[in-house]
Amino acid sequence: MAHNQAFTNGYTAGYTAGRRSAGAIGSLREQTVADGIRSKTDEELAATIHGLYSKLAEGTLNDLSDLFCDGKNNCIDKDGNITCTPEMEKACVLRWLRSSAKEVEQ
Repeated sequence: MAHNQAFTNGYTAGYTAGRRSAGAIGSLREQTVADGIRSKTDEELAATIHGLYSKLAEGTLNDLSDLFCDGKNNCIDKDGNITCTPEMEKACVLRWLRSSAKEVEQ
């Protein structure tokens, strides 16, 4: 299942192709979604959070798990419904935060 693209774009809009952040000494790693969030200004982050509330209010987003669930925890039933425990939701969010911002942007 793909992550909600509009939401994801809100976090990675400032990502520049090829941008890398320093990793362990002597190595570079690609910027993650979490790195992109950390680099946002207060105004950019406020706009993204406001966009989430707007999507929930207008009904285009049913639940926050719709944003992060990747189905890797066997939490999607045969009808496509997502049923997660708090631990499963956290695991999905962590995978999303640790994913490459460049990959999520595409």
